[in-house]
Amino acid sequence: MYGNEPQSEVFDITQESNGLCVLKITLASLETANSSSVKAHLMQLLETRQYSALALEVSSVNYIDSFGLAAIISIFKYANSFNVKIALVSPTSVVLQMIQMTRLNPLIQVYDTVSAAKAGLMQQQMDSAGTQEAPQPYRAA
Repeated sequence: MYGNEPQSEVFDITQESNGLCVLKITLASLETANSSSVKAHLMQLLETRQYSALALEVSSVNYIDSFGLAAIISIFKYANSFNVKIALVSPTSVVLQMIQMTRLNPLIQVYDTVSAAKAGLMQQQMDSAGTQEAPQPYRAA
């Protein structure tokens, strides 16, 4: 952990720079049994107001149900309420299929790598201040 972030067993903070935080979800599944805990931990982190952008790396999530997806949607909405840019990074095919199947892909920014997410989120922050167009997020065909 880097600073005053809440301790968590559901994510690790892997990088921090310029107001951007990369969080790796450490769970193999986001489901009924743990979605409330994931949501609570991430909302607590957002409430610290330490970050202007979050990249949620979900490469270890091999299963997601509707409760897990609802937790992600809630986190995105909550981040928006704090004016925090947020994206999913390196989703497994299962996570990506769930997002596409529910037609949430226009609402949830998805990037294939951490570096692409960092560049995209930083560009979005600059766009909010009235600058250039952001790099496009990863979209599976």
